[in-house]
Amino acid sequence: MSVVLRQQATFSDIAHAIVAARVGHSGVPPQILGTLIRHLRRLERRGPGAGVGLSPREMTVLGLLSDGLDTAQIARQLSYSERTIKSIIHAIINTLGVSNRTHAVAYVIRAGLI
Repeated sequence: MSVVLRQQATFSDIAHAIVAARVGHSGVPPQILGTLIRHLRRLERRGPGAGVGLSPREMTVLGLLSDGLDTAQIARQLSYSERTIKSIIHAIINTLGVSNRTHAVAYVIRAGLI
């Protein structure tokens, strides 16, 4: 993958980027690379799940779901009501744009978040 800034793109720049990408080289302009690194560091400080918009509490619930616990077991373990756990799971599903709790767990596992 190569990146060419639109406002600086010449035919030669685009051709060079295509050739570089074809042979497996990548190029990212330094200003974009710096921005990406700062963003990733900020997400890393916020903890796992921050990149997809999940709170630490939501990540904890997802971890417990991935361990096979049901709503009642999670509620007991975290000292929350079952209704609160259901609300957290609903928020997770909406945030991730998935269809159900199983899909949510699969999503975060594939993303390497748990």
